[in-house]
Amino acid sequence: EDEHGEWQTIYHWVRESQHLEEGVNYSSYEVTGVPASEWVEFQTLAGDGTDNVSGAVGIGPKHCIDILREFGTIEAAVQAAKEEDPRITPAKRKALIEFEPKLEITRQLVTLVDTLELPENTRI
Repeated sequence: EDEHGEWQTIYHWVRESQHLEEGVNYSSYEVTGVPASEWVEFQTLAGDGTDNVSGAVGIGPKHCIDILREFGTIEAAVQAAKEEDPRITPAKRKALIEFEPKLEITRQLVTLVDTLELPENTRI
């Protein structure tokens, strides 16, 4: 049992109503529908509360997934918002446009560094 009670929650934003089998390792795709290859884009737009990184205000995980599926990238979604694409609600349009100046720094903050060399005698 973890601090969340009878079930294991993998990501901080997964609703408590979603019961996950204890002791099972779930992939990000199984939990969120977001493949690992798109995780940085997802976290950039939705934010990462665990590390106190804000995403676009008012765009949570569900809307983030919808936006990325529809437009492919955050940049494409921001461009569509600027062009007043009817697929984007006025509130989401405003959020995307206001998020644009923070986009690159947010992407850097949620990107894990995977280029560090480990000494050969490191135990993992």
